[in-house]
Amino acid sequence: AAVDLSSLRPSPYHVPFIGIHSPGPNIAGKTKAISREHLKIAYNQQEGVFEAHPLHKNGFFCEDVHYKSDKVVLKCGDRLQIKDVDFRFIINGVEKGRTGAEEYLEEEPVPKKRHSHGGKEMSFDFEQSHGNGAVQDTSDELSDVEVSPPAISEGEEGEDDGEGEGEG
Repeated sequence: AAVDLSSLRPSPYHVPFIGIHSPGPNIAGKTKAISREHLKIAYNQQEGVFEAHPLHKNGFFCEDVHYKSDKVVLKCGDRLQIKDVDFRFIINGVEKGRTGAEEYLEEEPVPKKRHSHGGKEMSFDFEQSHGNGAVQDTSDELSDVEVSPPAISEGEEGEDDGEGEGEG
């Protein structure tokens, strides 16, 4: 029987508590500078990233940078340190050095300036263009059509859509 992997995923709203202690003998004396609620790692659903929030006046280190009040967006493989306890933050299935939200941002459509001409929609977002920015219609079906749209006539004689006539 197949395993339903989605049923094994933790709730994105649950923030687990992980108690840590300084290593070695005399744990009680060494661990005094580490509060019970020293650091919160939470998932920001709007941004699609994990964030570390300092909850204690001593703060924490992320990649050897000391944070006392600012939240930090965590990347897979980041080294975190609270007093003399250090650990790596791993995001399963995410490449080291990435947040996991990069794919989401790449897929998210960027609003482009659009213009409609003769029933065709054109984009005016030319930042990645190798050309000079000039708009050119390369459509095969419109290659023989005049550049400007034909004038619209109202009820003139000979008005015909071309259907129904023929030798058939």
